[in-house]
Amino acid sequence: MRPSFFKVEFDWPVASNGYRLVKTEIADAVEPPELFHVVTPNEGRVLKKRAFDEFPGLFKEFARIEPSPDGTLAFADKYGLLQDGRENELVWWLQYQRDFADLIALKRPS
Repeated sequence: MRPSFFKVEFDWPVASNGYRLVKTEIADAVEPPELFHVVTPNEGRVLKKRAFDEFPGLFKEFARIEPSPDGTLAFADKYGLLQDGRENELVWWLQYQRDFADLIALKRPS
């Protein structure tokens, strides 16, 4: 039996005024400190988007973002946050981006 894949869609909150990096408590105690900043919405309305309907290649695009604070903020400004709370620390965004890039690079078995 072939595996089946089901598309799950959900409302993806996106801050209408974009995002910024906010320093966490431990940022001053680590190197480089910017890794422990949290991607945070700017004040303003939060829009609801159907990310996969609007952007079917979302995971591939995420895998290809520039692995930097600017690349992360550009992605967040367009698509919103990946997770809730501390999962939005820059260090996690960069780890997830690397994981998705590795997955995209894998070749299908012949």
